[in-house]
Amino acid sequence: MGDVLDVEMVKGSVFSQNPAGTVRNIFEFESKLQRMSVVYEDRGGLRVLAKGSPEEIKRRCVKESIPFKYDNILTKYAIKGYRVIALASKEIFDP
Repeated sequence: MGDVLDVEMVKGSVFSQNPAGTVRNIFEFESKLQRMSVVYEDRGGLRVLAKGSPEEIKRRCVKESIPFKYDNILTKYAIKGYRVIALASKEIFDP
């Protein structure tokens, strides 16, 4: 785990619900992609956790899964000068 922001984000994720899982792959942060991802095995299933710029994470999510006030909340914090990072997860199937 990296910085304090990483620790706080994990507290609200599937990692905090079942920390006994296994990390299968890590895709390090790349500025051109504006995100990083982790493939995590949990009780025989796989899940991808991604964090990155709110715009990039939103672009990759299913539209119906985006919280109602996502853009309003993002704008509110950006105007205040806060560092804003988005977190998303998705169940995937092992090939």
